Amino acid sequence: MRKFLIKLKESSYAVLPITVTVITFGLIFGVFKTDGVFNAEMFAGFLIGAAMLVIGMALFTLGADIGMMPIGELMGQSLTKTKKLWLILVVSFITGVLITIAEPGLFLLAYQLTNGIVKDERILQLIIIMMVVGIGVGIFLLISMLKTIFNISLNKLLVIFYSGVFVIVVIMVILGKDPFLPVSFDSGGATTGAITVPFIMAFGIGIAAIKGGEESADSFGYIGLASIGPISAVMIWGLFTDPKVLNYEVSHEAFSLFKYVELDIFGNSFPVSLLFVFLPLAAIFLFFLVFQATLIKMPKKKVYNIVIGVIYTLFGLALFLTGANVGFGPAGKSLGEILGGHDTFSWALIPIGVLVGCFIVAAEPAIVILNQKVDEISGGTIKKRTMLIALMAAIGASIGLAMIRALYHVNILWMLVPVYVISLALSFFVPKVFTAVAFDSGGVASGPMTSAFLLPLAIGASIGATGGTENILTEAFGVIAFVAMTPLIAVQAVGLIARIKLARINRLAPVIAAATYSDYDIIELGD
Repeated sequence: MRKFLIKLKESSYAVLPITVTVITFGLIFGVFKTDGVFNAEMFAGFLIGAAMLVIGMALFTLGADIGMMPIGELMGQSLTKTKKLWLILVVSFITGVLITIAEPGLFLLAYQLTNGIVKDERILQLIIIMMVVGIGVGIFLLISMLKTIFNISLNKLLVIFYSGVFVIVVIMVILGKDPFLPVSFDSGGATTGAITVPFIMAFGIGIAAIKGGEESADSFGYIGLASIGPISAVMIWGLFTDPKVLNYEVSHEAFSLFKYVELDIFGNSFPVSLLFVFLPLAAIFLFFLVFQATLIKMPKKKVYNIVIGVIYTLFGLALFLTGANVGFGPAGKSLGEILGGHDTFSWALIPIGVLVGCFIVAAEPAIVILNQKVDEISGGTIKKRTMLIALMAAIGASIGLAMIRALYHVNILWMLVPVYVISLALSFFVPKVFTAVAFDSGGVASGPMTSAFLLPLAIGASIGATGGTENILTEAFGVIAFVAMTPLIAVQAVGLIARIKLARINRLAPVIAAATYSDYDIIELGD
């Protein structure tokens, strides 16, 4: 109970700023009104959604600590001990596919992408999109294992694969497949979220721990590489697919419930979220039980603890998804549409986006886990607070850019290409652990809160600015990609600063060692 109360306190601090921000701007710009009159039930619904986020995040992070992380770590260790390369690769691929299908951020993205499609075709399209992305993650998790086992340089792999991605981008532009570009980069960010991050990080830590060597560097980079898989897979799928399958026409229908919300919608939505999270989590747990019976063979008491952790994860994610989807998503879309269509104050979406971006990064469940693991594995070299500040600045900038794009119709490639070029160039000048953490952070920052609130905010801004839905795919989708790209520069910039400071200390060390006490004032003044 004590651990849960600690997690509850942490999640309250994370969710409160974004909740206050939305309420403030919502009251100013009439988001909580129906036909010009304040709707108390709508406002109460938003507050209930916020409470669900707090409780859901607390349960999820507790469950990740005692359930999902140990499963990943134990599987990684037991696989490495077998020393069977084929088994490591096969299990890595299957694991990548399963955890991707379980990822709530991906479901939210796919659900919104298929909004204009009739019911039966929509279900089929959802399955296709999630399977394409899952296969992409599976292949690149397999590649991550090869990187660790054979000591392949991460930054070289990143340069090779992202070069390949942008070659495909050129081909898609030539063939007129542009609608797939924002979706491709969005899928890379949405995939690495609440379930994927703790599992893949623990999986990598388990393998790095058995393998030996530089654990702090070897334990990161898996998520960064895994993010490339969905981008590549969706692009390749797009080369052979008619863009009409991404039919976003009835955007108002998906979010109209917020204007006429009834509180019992939470009760109706929670069982659906619970079922959606249960199926893939059950598949992952059954996969773990096979390992437990054949390779791990831990005491029953420890297995019981893991079962409790998985149950916490299940209910935590279901609560989080319900609160985000029913409370925050419609509010974001409504706020974006009101401001985007305002003749005088549409520009206000840019600073509001920056502010919301700064706060929302603290509300992403996987960010909490990543920052904690970075602090632990780096031995305190990379502090949780330093990571959080760098990510808040990066995500704030990314949402500001996304609002500029939605309001002023800027092509996504004019923003994506320079950031990735700079990020890949920096990877050759910073300590490799910072590069690995940076590319992991890019995937982690773009989790379910991004899909559930920021994407609807961008969709609303685009609808408000254009008065229609025809530009949604090319001007609103892509916001998740923006959230995933800016941390690549921010975290590596922290690494570059740390490297410069260390070099400066090393350069001054002989002078300081030879100095008398009276010299220190001179050194400090000269500093």
